[in-house]
Amino acid sequence: MTGIVRGDKDQLLLLARNGRLYRGSVDAPTLIYAPPVFDPYAVPATVLALAGTPTDATMVGEAGLIRHLQGSQVQQESGVFSQTLRDVCQGPLGRVAVGDAGAIEYSLAAGPQAGVWQALNSGSKIGWHAVACTEFGAIAVGDKGSVATLLLSGPTAQFQIDNVTTADLYAVTSDQNGDLWLAGDVENGAGAPTLKKLVDAKWVNGWTNSNLVGALPGLRGLVGLPNSAMLLLDRDGGQRRVDATGVSNESPQRLDLRAVRGVSLSDGSAVLVGQPGLWLGPFLTVPQIDKPTSSNAANMPLEWSVAPGPSPSYSRVHLDGSGFPFWWLYVESTVTSAVLPNFSALGGFDVFPASTKILYSVRVDRVYVPAGSINGFDTFDLEFGEWRSWSTNAKPFIP
Repeated sequence: MTGIVRGDKDQLLLLARNGRLYRGSVDAPTLIYAPPVFDPYAVPATVLALAGTPTDATMVGEAGLIRHLQGSQVQQESGVFSQTLRDVCQGPLGRVAVGDAGAIEYSLAAGPQAGVWQALNSGSKIGWHAVACTEFGAIAVGDKGSVATLLLSGPTAQFQIDNVTTADLYAVTSDQNGDLWLAGDVENGAGAPTLKKLVDAKWVNGWTNSNLVGALPGLRGLVGLPNSAMLLLDRDGGQRRVDATGVSNESPQRLDLRAVRGVSLSDGSAVLVGQPGLWLGPFLTVPQIDKPTSSNAANMPLEWSVAPGPSPSYSRVHLDGSGFPFWWLYVESTVTSAVLPNFSALGGFDVFPASTKILYSVRVDRVYVPAGSINGFDTFDLEFGEWRSWSTNAKPFIP
């Protein structure tokens, strides 16, 4: 998902990267639009941003794509630019879209040119990443701390470009009190990521009470919350709340959703959309299984060795016979041996019937779970993907 807007009674409109639109409650959105398919082998255009309401919204994306939803009908609109448009806003004076290589275009809400997209000839090739509409026009942010202020009150747009930081900026929005915020990368490669708030026509530091502890990844999204709070979405999938009392980490245990946009609901909760995250590592070395060999099954010794490398959260020893898992054992990451119990004595039946000579295997899994340990974990965590990296090896044997 790449876009979301909220309407009355917490009705939502959600935008997928392939251009599909879903409308309804957060629990049961319904598909209302799918782009027509003219070539079944063609890759659909990527649609990157959404603005407006669930019944009147504008979408932008690759190759200058612009679409307009009115009611349940979607129409393609003729824009000015052919480069990728990365964000759009829809306000009382009109709509503004921004994108790569200096692309800024606007469509006025009233006047002789109402509904017609026009280029803002800024003379700059700055990459613009985000835009927010205001009562006077719009604010766009982009590379190298660039902030463009657009005035849409006349027949043509007026603009001014300022630099408020040296860091690239990726997000701009207003909180629920109407105050504007912007956010982006770390300035000069060190310290906290850029977070600023517009106060008395000046962009001031948005980190309050010197409450930021440690370095954080660059910021990619902002979501206004009740009581002047702001939810910060970073480039690694982390989420942090900033308010007058400080900063709190509200990141999920698994950072498998890199949220890029969101809305606040009437109950104060937030709905976030984004794309699946991909993390590589830590790269765990593969265990080398040294034992068992084909020998006595009861009290059989298991041994494995590992080359030096990052430590897993724990290891799992898995005994498998003809595709049926008989036995799991979880051990500390430093443990490299175990002993198979006497299954006949424990279970009252012969797990290794001598007459059948079933081919078994012992598998050793080394697993890394963020902030995980052998204490207090759930075996379902592994089955439902609550892990980040995994190395495994297996050895067949006949008891």
